[in-house]
Amino acid sequence: MSELRFDLLSPLQAPRWKRMTFPRYGTLLHSAGKDFVALAATVDQLPAGLAFAHLGDTELLSLWVLPSRRRKGVGQGLIAHLEIHLRQLGCPEVRTVWMSGSPGADAFARLLQRQDWARPQLRMVVYKAFLARLGEAEWMHNFAVLPEGCALVPWASLTSSQLVTLKQAIHFENWVPADLDPFAFIDLGIDGAQPEPSMSLACTQWGDVVGWNLAHRINANTVRISCTYVRPDMQQHLLILALWREAFQRQAGSGYQNLSWAVAADRSTMVTFNDRFMGSYVRQRTETWGSRKELG
Repeated sequence: MSELRFDLLSPLQAPRWKRMTFPRYGTLLHSAGKDFVALAATVDQLPAGLAFAHLGDTELLSLWVLPSRRRKGVGQGLIAHLEIHLRQLGCPEVRTVWMSGSPGADAFARLLQRQDWARPQLRMVVYKAFLARLGEAEWMHNFAVLPEGCALVPWASLTSSQLVTLKQAIHFENWVPADLDPFAFIDLGIDGAQPEPSMSLACTQWGDVVGWNLAHRINANTVRISCTYVRPDMQQHLLILALWREAFQRQAGSGYQNLSWAVAADRSTMVTFNDRFMGSYVRQRTETWGSRKELG
């Protein structure tokens, strides 16, 4: 009878298991045991599956089972043993997110249901497009002239004084939603993605930062817009489109071909905005769903 085991991986074991998670997480396996948990399933000492989780947010980032071992309890066993380990670490809950329509998405949702996770909730609307196609958007011919006192500048060019003023405004004036705080997006993404300076811009008015577009490099062909926001009293000027126009134009000769970005599903106005101005030019519009489970 085959022996199915579930064991925590050490960083030294990471190379053997990299193919069992998303490429962007593969390099993070070397942090297993510190910031991340990598739980491996083996059958007769041979790799069968991997669950990879981030401890900081207590989030299951990926679950993968060898095709020949699927529907044999490996995936459910990985989730169950991960829950036990996180509970032993004192984590009060665990959550996860997945993309609708992706391979295995429905099977993954069923595994969570069998483990008594909460009913899935719609989280984000995700857009993917070819940069060249976005360059054909009709509105790209507009926004050459900005409102009085406004300028679009590289985020990296902001002075320490401008950054301090922005931090104070975020803290005391309460006009930036917590999940769109630019200072949470200027370094590495949780997936290890590097910031992309050429598309990371700030919109200033009389020197004060009133908007931003921050991006990360996914790979040599793909860049992600990670955070775009404009101060509410300036939004009627459609400065988001001005930021995007400038960011897209700066990509000439960069080598990037693909662009992705996401909008929180509960921001219905912003979803409508994206559908109106970008919908005709995207190649894919999908959704992410999320679930959680209390571990107490």
